[in-house]
Amino acid sequence: MEKIAEKTGWGNYEYWTHPQFVKLSNLIFEECNVLISVSSLKRFFGKIKSTHEPHREIRNALARFIGYADWDDFVYKNQVTFPEQMKETGVKRKTFFLKDLKVKKSRIVFVVSISLFIFGLFAYLVLREKTEDFSTVQFSGKYLTGLSPHTVVFSYDVSKIRDSVFIDYDDSFSERNREYLNPNNNTITHLYLLPDFYHVRLICNNKTIRIMRAHFLTDGWVAYMGYDNKRKFFPISFNNSDGMLQIDPDTIFATGLVRKDDDILIKYRLVQNFEVNGDRFSLKATVKDAKKVNTLHCFFAAFVIHGNFGKIKVSFTPEECINKAWIIFDDVQLEGRNYDLSAIAADFSRWQRLEIMVRDNRLIIKINDKECFNHPITGRIGTVRALLFDTTPSGVLKDLSFTNL
Repeated sequence: MEKIAEKTGWGNYEYWTHPQFVKLSNLIFEECNVLISVSSLKRFFGKIKSTHEPHREIRNALARFIGYADWDDFVYKNQVTFPEQMKETGVKRKTFFLKDLKVKKSRIVFVVSISLFIFGLFAYLVLREKTEDFSTVQFSGKYLTGLSPHTVVFSYDVSKIRDSVFIDYDDSFSERNREYLNPNNNTITHLYLLPDFYHVRLICNNKTIRIMRAHFLTDGWVAYMGYDNKRKFFPISFNNSDGMLQIDPDTIFATGLVRKDDDILIKYRLVQNFEVNGDRFSLKATVKDAKKVNTLHCFFAAFVIHGNFGKIKVSFTPEECINKAWIIFDDVQLEGRNYDLSAIAADFSRWQRLEIMVRDNRLIIKINDKECFNHPITGRIGTVRALLFDTTPSGVLKDLSFTNL
């Protein structure tokens, strides 16, 4: 706790009030991409009494926030433990005041007091959960459609909700994708730089309590250039003759934005009201890595299909780069860092015919007409509103077809 207080520069944490914990929750989310509720932070800092140790994910996020790999790394280097560490690391924990209780009667009183406290806390949490009425929440928006860049004005009323409420803009290219909603205010705005179909959510205790959609269209295909793990992207011209998507290397260098040590990404976007049902469709495209010199950078070809209710993401790679492959839909998130996705790898030095389809409630992926992935899909996608294709500067796409089945 002292290390967190030292990093924030807010002084002794024992004197922190509600605004400091709200700011801390936002800082942790921005750095660690983990949302910890204000109530959980107050329990960790002892502002709210609790008999339970913090959840493992919370401890890991707090440790990463102050520069450690995870909670175990923090424990190892600081010898600070919770009960879970006694089991996992064998670190000896301090013996608390029970050993100093000499009288049996005192122990009985202590046990009874703790039991009553736990029962009271449980009753309070159950009652609180039941009495939290999200039906009082108001959420609306203006300027939800148009062309990008585009600012949306959100109106809200969360004044009757006791816990913290956040708005998630579904905008991974924003410095502030998720923000705390001040219950004393009623308006917040957000600037969307890239065209897409966005699912904007109000979140309380990691639960979605309201959802709204924003749709920013394109006039045909558009392209943006940027850098891996960077949020800023810039429009760039491209060759769209004969239905191909391709960028001339001279166009990239002419921007003056190229840096030698950064991976450049190209984002193609077609955002419109498609007449394609995302619950029964076929997307076909032929893709090639047209690079003329060998580099240390990994090629990939990623497709995203955004619908009214959900999205499907698939990233194809060469075999040597399968750690950058992924398949994401419903609650399924398969990433090459944690799964062997060599089944969707191919030799992109030659043209590869790729297909993504949903049929009979199954997601099917094919390469050169050979099925390489087949999995049930339970959530609805709905009518498709946006089609995205992300790749490296040498990626070329042709023969695209997107149809209902």
